[in-house]
Amino acid sequence: MNQPSSSLKVGVLKVGIAGVGAIGQMMATALDRGQVRAVLVGLTDVDRARAEKVAGELTHATPVLSLDELVRRSDLIVEAASQAALPEIVPKVLEARKDLMVMSVGGLLGREEWFQLAEERGCRITGPRRSVVAAIAETPQGFSADAIGERLPGVGRATVYRTIKLLLHMGVLCKVPLQDGAPRYSLAPVGHHHHLVCVRCGTISDFSQCNLDDLAPRLESALGRAVLGHRLEVYSLCSGCQEISPSAEVSDLI
Repeated sequence: MNQPSSSLKVGVLKVGIAGVGAIGQMMATALDRGQVRAVLVGLTDVDRARAEKVAGELTHATPVLSLDELVRRSDLIVEAASQAALPEIVPKVLEARKDLMVMSVGGLLGREEWFQLAEERGCRITGPRRSVVAAIAETPQGFSADAIGERLPGVGRATVYRTIKLLLHMGVLCKVPLQDGAPRYSLAPVGHHHHLVCVRCGTISDFSQCNLDDLAPRLESALGRAVLGHRLEVYSLCSGCQEISPSAEVSDLI
């Protein structure tokens, strides 16, 4: 059940999301967790029923609004709809002197008048590459930055890393170290969790059961330290890799 949102604090960025497909849902979930200094003030979508379904799955009560009302309530609008929706969304946001994050960046090509309008109104148009975010959304069980880059030969390496860094900051992704120290990333579920990592193929699964919370007060008492948190990665062979070879070899573990 949704819980009422607490009062908005002064200085907290108010974010509205236009479009609740896979990418919009990722962004809404990250904001709903409160892992960044921003608050989700509303959603809008041409399919209101879909938007209401997404809003109903969030922890905090989030209204489904008209585009005009979403713009009015927000400091930043995140466009996660489609290129076809940009001609309606962009002018309304900029005329209201609000900042805009565009996920459908291909729709900005040849629209210099929008950037000119943003400059005149003192606001910004920014955004990660939608193709990078889409590739990540299609790979929920773990990926490396290089693997995403290989799938998108037309996208520069720096763009891939910049987008991943942004999604990490927003709490959309988790960074999971392999045993050799190389990072992999996975979509972050809601709530406290840990990672089960296949040492052979690198797939990542999440689990929430652990007894480390019970250990924290004993450590504080014994060592005189304030325990602030913990993380846990369990290395294993997934079922698919066990079918190929039921035991891990030395090369899998280093």
